[in-house]
Amino acid sequence: MKISIAPRLHRLERMESVLLRKEFLEEIGEEAKLDVQDNIDTEGRNLDDPWEQSLRAEKQNGVTLRASNLMYNSIHYEIEGDSVVILGNRKDDQGQDLITKHVEGDGVPERNFMRLSEDCERSIQQIVDEALA
Repeated sequence: MKISIAPRLHRLERMESVLLRKEFLEEIGEEAKLDVQDNIDTEGRNLDDPWEQSLRAEKQNGVTLRASNLMYNSIHYEIEGDSVVILGNRKDDQGQDLITKHVEGDGVPERNFMRLSEDCERSIQQIVDEALA
């Protein structure tokens, strides 16, 4: 009689692969989330697309889109299969998605902060290159 452990080892290798993939995607997700938040912090300057400061931010010497930090803090990433998605889940008093409202300029000045800077794209490419090395 013999006992085969190869299938168990194969399963462990698969689990390790899944965990490494998850860790890899989480690293990309965190990098991208912080970059989107940086787009707000720099008011678009890091994107070479600065937007006009809001009256509130100007009067309070603050940052546009950071009045309460609710939208800013709602920005996060989720892993969907082999992809990373950056999103936020903050709604205004009328139930409208605040991120969509600001990115598309729906009743407010358009401020497209939901995109990656060139620096972030290079960082993500470096993460990918290191993972494949």
